[in-house]
Amino acid sequence: YFETLRTPLVLGRAFGEHDVPGTPGVVLVNETMARSLWPGEPAVGHRLRLAGVEGSLEVIGVARDGKYRTLGERPRPFLYLCLGQAPRGTEILIVRAEGDLQPLLPAILDAARGLDSRVPVGRPTSVDEALAGVLLLPRAAATLLGSFGLVALLLAALGIYGVVAFLAAGRMREIGLRLALGAGRGQIVRWLLLRGLTSVAVGLAAGLGAAASCSWALAGILYGIPSLDPVTFFGVALILGLVAIGAAGLPAHRAARLEPAAALRQE
Repeated sequence: YFETLRTPLVLGRAFGEHDVPGTPGVVLVNETMARSLWPGEPAVGHRLRLAGVEGSLEVIGVARDGKYRTLGERPRPFLYLCLGQAPRGTEILIVRAEGDLQPLLPAILDAARGLDSRVPVGRPTSVDEALAGVLLLPRAAATLLGSFGLVALLLAALGIYGVVAFLAAGRMREIGLRLALGAGRGQIVRWLLLRGLTSVAVGLAAGLGAAASCSWALAGILYGIPSLDPVTFFGVALILGLVAIGAAGLPAHRAARLEPAAALRQE
C-alpha cells in the first residue's frame, strides 16, 4: 500500500505477511500523530488503544503525512490498521501501472472476481476521476476568477490605449514641432511609448506587490502550486507588458505619421 501510493516510511517498518490474526496487534501512525502523542521521542515501540479494537496495538512504523479527506486540509493525525488483523466489510484495491491503465482493467476485475464470485465488485475509478470530483468547486471558482481576469485584462488594455491616445492628441503641436525640427518618426514613437509604458511599469510594480502581500489568502485553494509562484507572477507581468506595448504602439505610430504642418495647425 505504501509503495503503491508512494508514501514513504520515516521510521520503522510496514505491515508484513506475518501480521495475521492471532499475532500481536500492530499499527502505523503518521508524523502528526507521532508528534502529538509522543513529542520528542520515537513513536515506534509505543502502544495505544482504539475504540472497537480488542487489546492494545504496538506502533511499528511512522509514515509521512498525507492528504486524507481534502487536498487543502492541514496536517492531521492519522493511523493505519493492518488488513490481515482487522479485516473490513468493504475493501479497496489500489493499482499503479505504467502508462494507460484502461487495458489492464478487465484483467484486474477478473482477478478480483476470481477471489470470490459472490462478492460484488464496484466500478473502477481512476485517481484523475476521484480528483475531478474533489476539485470541482475549486476549478469552477478558478474558471470564474479567470473570466474576471480576462475582462480586467481587456479593460486594462483599453485604458492604456485611451491614456496613450489622449497623451498623443494633447501633444500634437509638440509632436509637429519635434518633427519640424528634425526628429525622426522612430524617435516620436519611442518618446510616446516611453511616456505611456512608464506609468504601466509603475502600475505593474504596485499591482504585483499588492498581489504578493495578499497571496496568503489563496494558499488554501491552490493545489500543486505555491501562492507565491514566480512563474505565475512573471507570466502575468509579461502578458500585461505585451498588452501595454500593443495598446500604446498603435496611437504612437498614428501620431508619428502626421505631417508636421498639419500637426502644428491643430488646436
